[in-house]
Amino acid sequence: MKNVTTKKTNISLLIGDDSFIVSYYKDKIISQNLLNSNKELNRVNINCENDYFNFESLANEISLFKKARILVATIHNFNLLQKLSKYFLSLIEGISSNDCFIIILNQKLTKQIERNEVIRQIKAKYELISCNNFSEFEIRNWITKECLLHDISIEEEAISKLLEFYPNSFHEIHQSIEKLKILKKSYSMFTKYDIEHHFEVNDECSVFNLSNAWLKKDLLAFNILRKLRLANFDTLFILNVLLKDIFYLYELIEISNNRSKKDLFFKRNNIWSFKQNQLVFASKQFSVEQLQQSLKILLQAEKKIKIDFDQNIFNEFEKFLSILFYGK
Repeated sequence: MKNVTTKKTNISLLIGDDSFIVSYYKDKIISQNLLNSNKELNRVNINCENDYFNFESLANEISLFKKARILVATIHNFNLLQKLSKYFLSLIEGISSNDCFIIILNQKLTKQIERNEVIRQIKAKYELISCNNFSEFEIRNWITKECLLHDISIEEEAISKLLEFYPNSFHEIHQSIEKLKILKKSYSMFTKYDIEHHFEVNDECSVFNLSNAWLKKDLLAFNILRKLRLANFDTLFILNVLLKDIFYLYELIEISNNRSKKDLFFKRNNIWSFKQNQLVFASKQFSVEQLQQSLKILLQAEKKIKIDFDQNIFNEFEKFLSILFYGK
């Protein structure tokens, strides 16, 4: 995890497919610029979707930004960034040393993208921050630093328990630290038992607990799903988590007999150790046929949401679990 500090350059390129991590770094950079400025900073948001000619006119009329101190440009795919590159470079040239310019590319940072000439050109002069999901090592270090910063005393086992409850979710870990800030007055030291008490019990209505339960083939998954339904939980978020689990299992089963490929798979996807154990266990519990049938149900649910605009797909989630647990 990158520690954002005040740099000589005031221009940052954020690349990643985790929207929460993108927002985390964007807000951190903006906060630092607000802190370092004695004046009120105006903000301009540029949302680059399809019409890059509009962006060209903005770049050509840089005088529009003379009073703007914070510029945030969001691009939704890499091909568009390549089309916009010369307009970005034109805009960058007009940025004063007092300005802050944040470029956001909402796409996973891969080696191929990092080697691209446009990215290399920007990276050579300005700050590039990866906003992909963090590794277990990075998130553990982040928790430790945040706890020190906010005078929170916590045991290593307690940190491990947080990582176990919220595998591969910086969003949930971040919210957990916020909760610890509130609870710290009542604890001289947080233990793993304190974490179990405040997080596992009170936060059982969680999509990550649903993921944990079905991967362990624990019937508790049905109860968690029922609570998520009663809480009117975001079905698209649930769908995305379940789809990711299924795709991980598919790939893991294909390479199950190759240890080096498994290690590379976990490293490439930044899958934390607790989640690794869950996936390995699940790959031995479910047949390929079950995964195929359950994936078909999830893809039908995805069509229902994205094409039919129907968010009520809890029945599909129940069918998904029934296929995995009972084969029907």
